[in-house]
Amino acid sequence: SECFLQKALTEEKQVSTKTSAADLVTETDHFVENFIISALKEKFPSHRFIAEESTAAGSKCVLTDSPTWIIDPVDGTCNFVHR
Repeated sequence: SECFLQKALTEEKQVSTKTSAADLVTETDHFVENFIISALKEKFPSHRFIAEESTAAGSKCVLTDSPTWIIDPVDGTCNFVHR
């Protein structure tokens, strides 16, 4: 994934907005979120996940007593978009 992220820094990005023009999301956000969740699920199959992009897309945000990871895949997407 490190190679993917290095490449993503230099490529043109497909950018869309979530709640406003300043609330950006890229394909890299989605890729990184899925990558992190997949890797963690392998090691911690009973853990739950609340992830920024999934929640923004409509997934329910449910807190339980189970160990829960809260994931922000690319912190600072606006800076990332502008390289």
